[in-house]
Amino acid sequence: MNKISDQIMEGMKTAMKAKDTVTLNTLRALKTALTNTAIAKGGLGTLLEEAEELAVVRKQIKQREDSAEQFRSAGRPELAEKEEAEIAVLKQFMPAELTAEETAAILETVMKETGASTKKDMGQVMKLMQERTAGRVNGKELARMVSARSSTRRTVKLCFAGTQHPRLCQLPGNHGNRSRLPGRTFSCH
Repeated sequence: MNKISDQIMEGMKTAMKAKDTVTLNTLRALKTALTNTAIAKGGLGTLLEEAEELAVVRKQIKQREDSAEQFRSAGRPELAEKEEAEIAVLKQFMPAELTAEETAAILETVMKETGASTKKDMGQVMKLMQERTAGRVNGKELARMVSARSSTRRTVKLCFAGTQHPRLCQLPGNHGNRSRLPGRTFSCH
């Protein structure tokens, strides 16, 4: 058995002894989801890799987050709290999340490696980021960070350095660089 499967079995034993129905039902549902994934992969006896097991756990957490949100919007806070209790049980099986600084550092490395600079490159960057963070960052937050980083552009100012034609000046301090505007090339100062 794999590490997560072993933890589930131990958690189920503990929950049965403590008569903790929320934990027990959540772990049973997770075990069923893992079994269904193993069957879909190659049959009942197929063992899942740890990455595949984590993907199943993430999917279960996402389902419960969506349900809790819908219950809250429908005015059913008691059901939303039940879903949140199940999320807490499931999060025990996830690795520790990366901080924003750690994620930003990984993002900078990926951006440099791929040479990505525009939104067109976002798919390539997201693929590498998902591989490197391996579920330790919320997907929505990761997409937001990649999108924000991909859309940042240099600050550009047109200079009129004593001539009648505007010149492109990239700030800060890149004076003397040649830059292009559509159909024209300008140099600063």
